Amino acid sequence: MELSLYDKLGGSAGVHAIVEALYSRLLKDPEIAPLIQGEDLEGQKRRQRLSLCQLFGGPPLAEPGAPNGASLEKSLSGAIYDKFLTHLGETLVGLNIQIHLAAEIETHMESLRPSVLGRPSQRAA
Repeated sequence: MELSLYDKLGGSAGVHAIVEALYSRLLKDPEIAPLIQGEDLEGQKRRQRLSLCQLFGGPPLAEPGAPNGASLEKSLSGAIYDKFLTHLGETLVGLNIQIHLAAEIETHMESLRPSVLGRPSQRAA
């Protein structure tokens, strides 16, 4: 039986490490930081972990009816989403995530672009 991406990343602990490292980077970005500062940062990270766990094939960790996803989705442009994905990619490199797993993560995150931006997928050049 093929392991899920969630399992390949080390389960909940692996996703937690990715989110913590990612938010550390996002908070240093002058364009993205204002979108997440002033919010419930720990709540955002928790929602991001829950969303990624499910997206990567992990167990449904969210309670029914609980908010899911990152609040980064507010006021998000394609260019900001691209920056977010760049930070995610650099985070994965920094955590020594295997290249094929990083590519799989990028594919999953690209699949979210239409719902996050509310329009068809089209990565900025």
